[in-house]
Amino acid sequence: SLISFGCRHGDAGGPQAPGAQGTVHELANGISVREVALEREGTTMTVWIYRPAAKVEGPRPVIVIAPAGTPLIWGMKLGDGDRAEHLPWAEHGYLVVAYSLDGPVADREDVAAIEVGVRAFVRANAGLDNARAAVELALTSEPRADPERVYTVGHSSAATLALRAGGSWPPAR
Repeated sequence: SLISFGCRHGDAGGPQAPGAQGTVHELANGISVREVALEREGTTMTVWIYRPAAKVEGPRPVIVIAPAGTPLIWGMKLGDGDRAEHLPWAEHGYLVVAYSLDGPVADREDVAAIEVGVRAFVRANAGLDNARAAVELALTSEPRADPERVYTVGHSSAATLALRAGGSWPPAR
């Protein structure tokens, strides 16, 4: 699923990320990833921003992707297994913004944990607030991010969220 949603730097009215420099790791093929713990409305979400190799010049289109595998009634953390889905985009010159979803549930048999997860996910507008915060962070902190070329992608549950994000904030173009 691939949906475009245009963003402008000036539209960013969301979270401020003081100290959101994060930790940068160098990966293969000149790609680096900046891992940020972003405070958003009293909760911490994770954002991984993959930067394409420096030899890829000019403004870069932005790929925005959530973790797959949630039933979309609770959230999910990013995990090392997600990187296989992120890296091909960066290898092709995209700036990739991967983000966690509020309300992860570790034990799907724990009713109390599910209740907490569902409430957190609902408070985050079913992940849309997470997507918005991740995009705003990238557009305000990554000089190579092209605000006119922001695309949401995903498979499985992340594809559903990509469609919702692309269709609701700002309007799909």
